[in-house]
Amino acid sequence: MKRTQLAILITALVSQSALAEQQEPSLEVGETMTVVAQQGIANSTTTGSKMDVPIKELPFSVAVVDQQFIQDTGVKNIQDALLYTSGVYAGTFGLDSRGDWTKIRGVAPTQYLDGMKTNFGNYNNTRPDPFSLERIEILKGPSSVLYGQGSTGGTINLVSKLPQQQAAHQLWLQGGSHQRKQVAIDSTGPIANSKLLYRIVGLARKADTQVEHTEDNRYLINPSLTWMISPETNLTLLANFQKDETGTVLQFVPAEGSLYAGPNGQYIARSTFLSEPGWDGYDTEQTSFSALFDHRFNAIWSLAANARYTDSESDYRSMWSLPTGATNPDGTPIYYLPDGSINRAAYHKQGQSKVFNADVRATANFLTGNVEHALLMGIDAQQAKTRDDVWYGSGGTINPYAPVYGNVPSGYTISPGAENTNSQLGLYVSDQITLQRASINAGLRYDSTKTETDGSSISPSDQAFSGRLGAMYHFDSGVSPYLSYSQSFEPQGTVNDANSGQTLYLDPLRGEQYELGLKYQPEGQDLLATLAVYDIAQSNRAQADPNGGIRSLAEVSIRGAEFEVNKQWQQFELLASYTYQQTEDKQNGHRLAYIPDQLASAWASYRFSDRLEGLRIGLGSRYVGDTTDGSDLYSVPAYTVFDAMVAYQTGQWELSADAKNLFDKNYVAYCSSSGTCGYGEGLYVTANARYNF
Repeated sequence: MKRTQLAILITALVSQSALAEQQEPSLEVGETMTVVAQQGIANSTTTGSKMDVPIKELPFSVAVVDQQFIQDTGVKNIQDALLYTSGVYAGTFGLDSRGDWTKIRGVAPTQYLDGMKTNFGNYNNTRPDPFSLERIEILKGPSSVLYGQGSTGGTINLVSKLPQQQAAHQLWLQGGSHQRKQVAIDSTGPIANSKLLYRIVGLARKADTQVEHTEDNRYLINPSLTWMISPETNLTLLANFQKDETGTVLQFVPAEGSLYAGPNGQYIARSTFLSEPGWDGYDTEQTSFSALFDHRFNAIWSLAANARYTDSESDYRSMWSLPTGATNPDGTPIYYLPDGSINRAAYHKQGQSKVFNADVRATANFLTGNVEHALLMGIDAQQAKTRDDVWYGSGGTINPYAPVYGNVPSGYTISPGAENTNSQLGLYVSDQITLQRASINAGLRYDSTKTETDGSSISPSDQAFSGRLGAMYHFDSGVSPYLSYSQSFEPQGTVNDANSGQTLYLDPLRGEQYELGLKYQPEGQDLLATLAVYDIAQSNRAQADPNGGIRSLAEVSIRGAEFEVNKQWQQFELLASYTYQQTEDKQNGHRLAYIPDQLASAWASYRFSDRLEGLRIGLGSRYVGDTTDGSDLYSVPAYTVFDAMVAYQTGQWELSADAKNLFDKNYVAYCSSSGTCGYGEGLYVTANARYNF
């Protein structure tokens, strides 16, 4: 029996047994997925432990971005939502329509939706829309104990909007920069006097971008239904239908002309389009169905089971600049031909993925003497089938300073790709232990993963144990110091090695982290301050060698410190953070690519009273330190940008306006060792009208 079939069977069996039990009352669905807050400050999270544990009691770094903050700061995508989170570098590659690019503690995180992994393969699925989410939870550092194969840097868990018992409806109209026009609706409540709750989240958008000849269109609808079977048992069914129509926004412009002046001292405008209008595009579609089940047997035992099936596909057509093959005296590649034009590569990929996830977990809350336990035991499984049909060829030449279009590829044939199947089965156990002023979190996990191509195994089965252990002490003052250790495990699959011409199987990427931290949340105050220092080591990290082959690094070192404070004084609210990190490739001594050494941000808002009651204003500032390309050929300077918002609420209406990059700073976000760079997003203003009824 295949692992995914076994997981489905186990899910069905435990669900049947759960339905047969009706004892102690449990929380309703509308409460089980809600972050408890004090006037906007999140106090607890499920991502850090897969249980509802207060943040101040977890000996790990966790952050929560709620829907109110998403609304206030004018978030348009997931990476926008993380711009003010400590330890997170959001928008790693600047403005890019293909995905949400972030680094947590120097490493790209693994992304989950409702506790189940979302992304498999590359460029074959839609980007989640922040409007469809209740909140975003970030667990920093390795977390394989809870989630299996995953990033050393951390985990991003997106939490869907689910049906609520109290009826609420919102109509949202938005207009903004680059011809942006958007309408959205969010409606929830009970169905008549039945035990059914519903929610419908829908959105339609038509917009351009700061790059000419590119669009940012989206259509989505997320219907969900909750059946409150009994006071102890809930079942929620959730669907997602989404279609995105975009284009190549990240232009991969040469460093000569973006990072520094090009021929004749010119700079390439950030609106320049280097592909072909009418041909270029990144169009994606996704359909998914989820089931979320929970049941409480009694005052001690409860059970939850989540499952999701996702079917997504993409049609990706793009061009980018190619070097001439010659280099400058300093070793940097030359891109410009004698006539001032550049060569282009042309690429067309049709991708698809079919993913099944399941996660079944039992929780027991009990005492042994005067020691409190919150014990978690679970099994999860996933199977992801991905396929990429690809054509790669020449896109002719173009002058980036005076582009002339019309060299559209034609008559080519897309080569069918192989179907890759990645399977995982995991068993995990975790215990949150509380003894008077001390709390301990201990966990252990076993994973078995396998990769197949067209039904034939191309790699041995990767098997791994991962663990984590943390301890914290709570003082009456609200100060809670902690120390923790955690591990991660991430299969890397196979690569085609240019040196040997062979397909190489890469050992799994392993990571471990030591973290020393301090959390401060005094009783009765709207304040949460966190401080953490960490030391992360990676092994078996794959990286290309100068000849185009693949080598595995013995170790990568990432060390850093993070500080974040969220404080409210009556009508005033402040979220401020600072991050310092050092990264090193132990093999060559270079910094890791695209990782700033420092990040700093602050967002402050004020809610007026008396004669100006209903008026709110907000102002934010974000500093990103310098980055390198990982080979010390290019260094990208630091930059600072500002954001702002103003909102006015009267009756059932809320009118607002927000601005990202308020002063329209023109900056380069990154440069790669191949000599291409990407611009950051310029000034983007939106005006909003929300009607709540």
